Amino acid sequence: MSFLSTISHDLKTPLSMILGPVSLMKEKTKDPESKRNLETVYDNAVRLNNMIHRTLELQHLEDNDENLLILSTFDVVEFCKGVFEVFKENNAQKKFIFHSECPQLLIEADAVKFESVITNLLSNACKYSDDGSTISLGISVNGTEVEITVSDDGVGIAEIDQPLVFQMMFRAPSTSKLHEGTGLGLYLIKKYLELMKGNIALYSKEGQGTSFVVTLPISEKTMPVSSNKETDVDSGKAKILIVEDNSQISGFISEIIRDSYTYFTAENGRSGLAIAASVIPDLIIVDEMMPIMSGLEMVKRIKQHPRLSSIPIIMLTAKSDNKTENESIKLGIDVFMTKPFEPSALLGRISHLLKGRSEIKEKVRIQTIAEAESKPIEAESVNEKTLAKIAKVIEDNISDPDLNVNLLCEKSGIPNKQLYRLIKKYMGIAPLDYIRRVRLQKAAVLLSQHRFTVAEISYMVGFKTPSYFAKCFQNQYGVKPSQYQSEDENVSHK
Repeated sequence: MSFLSTISHDLKTPLSMILGPVSLMKEKTKDPESKRNLETVYDNAVRLNNMIHRTLELQHLEDNDENLLILSTFDVVEFCKGVFEVFKENNAQKKFIFHSECPQLLIEADAVKFESVITNLLSNACKYSDDGSTISLGISVNGTEVEITVSDDGVGIAEIDQPLVFQMMFRAPSTSKLHEGTGLGLYLIKKYLELMKGNIALYSKEGQGTSFVVTLPISEKTMPVSSNKETDVDSGKAKILIVEDNSQISGFISEIIRDSYTYFTAENGRSGLAIAASVIPDLIIVDEMMPIMSGLEMVKRIKQHPRLSSIPIIMLTAKSDNKTENESIKLGIDVFMTKPFEPSALLGRISHLLKGRSEIKEKVRIQTIAEAESKPIEAESVNEKTLAKIAKVIEDNISDPDLNVNLLCEKSGIPNKQLYRLIKKYMGIAPLDYIRRVRLQKAAVLLSQHRFTVAEISYMVGFKTPSYFAKCFQNQYGVKPSQYQSEDENVSHK
């Protein structure tokens, strides 16, 4: 590495004396053949310059240079959009889709290195996908982090090669034959992101396409801006992906949902997969009979994708046979509709599925909030906030043996009937049983720490006697507290 670094420094001066004069010559020459030759020389000199630059960057990374980053705060949405548009203009033979959940998201990062990350990912997406393919970039928020997903429906990466793609100098055998490369791009990307406290994940299927998900912390300086931005910024409406090869039907569906939802369209299953991986739609409407990849095959891929598997799906098809419908049911498709369909029926199905998904997400979040030992998350709905308040009151008063339903209502300011209804609906048990369950969950955590005796823990979680605590604990976990404490690694905490 030291040798390469020294050589790279020495090469930069003569290389500059090649690039400069050749650049002037190719602009001045009128002879077409001479111009072509000079352009070949220039392009290869630029490529050599890029390789030298990467080698020098590797040396810095290997030295763990603390001054390697030049941090600044910038809008990641606008930044990615700018880079994306350059690729869109230079690759007119491909379809490009950009989408962001927010009009603005500020991150604190090294702008030069971040640009290298996005440029490299988009370059690979274009390089390893054919003409007519779809390249998409989606930006979303996940807690305190921003997720930037670059997807394509190209050649994909073999499963055996995926654990190795971020290693230095590695080039997948399946793709190395298609284009030249150094095997340094993805290695540098990962290193850059780690320096900026970020990460990158890969989702790919050979022959189906690839998605790279970049994760970076959102800056605390993030602030809302006016919504007079481009139409590819999320309006707050539910996102629906329409996958339909017939442009008239696709246009018709788009027209009937455009006022209520944000929509995206794809002409085949492979393109639909690439778009779905980037924008993470709330619902997918897919046709069965399509070229390149059928609707059923696309759904199979979606159900195997960890980020997409829970998205509700409506299957539209001109085939009304039982075999297709049974196959749809086996794949977990939520609604099977035959063509032609009534617009009102489709809208009704969409509304019903989105409402059901929203309720499930809220219930999962509420159960997460209500778990005593779970990592805190920010409540969103009124019910979530109420349950979060109840959970906090129990946690704050868990050592009080007199904490009961009346005291819980008094301290939380929630009427008895409302408290009973909420806990019964979302927890499936009565409030008093819920208080006891939280006490026992807390006790299980304390027992696994091996810092206190069983008797001490029983009083710490609000039981009046160790014997009653032991009885309740055994009913909940199937073992005595002392057994749980000694065998906690082998006992399920469910």
